[in-house]
Amino acid sequence: MLPTDVLLDWKGRVVEDLYGYRIGRIVDVQSKPETDVPEWGCITFGRLSLRGRFVPLADAELLAGQVRVPHTKAMVRGAPTWPRQAGCRRPRPLALRDYYWLGEEPPP
Repeated sequence: MLPTDVLLDWKGRVVEDLYGYRIGRIVDVQSKPETDVPEWGCITFGRLSLRGRFVPLADAELLAGQVRVPHTKAMVRGAPTWPRQAGCRRPRPLALRDYYWLGEEPPP
């Protein structure tokens, strides 16, 4: 996991899938409320896009000024949506974890 200040700096950056295809742009970064660690990136697919998607940032990396996520473009485009005009709100983590096949967090 990258440092928090690095992940927060990703707002506005272009997002690529694991093959290097452009997906969209990060418009906001959502943090875990308990720890303030960035957890989800809110992605839009263009200026006229009416819906956005969430993508997990845990395994994302910065390459040549762009954020690369370990998911395909099709997978991100098929993720649960949020209405862009409503702003980027806290995602439904269980639905997103199930969608991206993210395992349960280990107990404390």
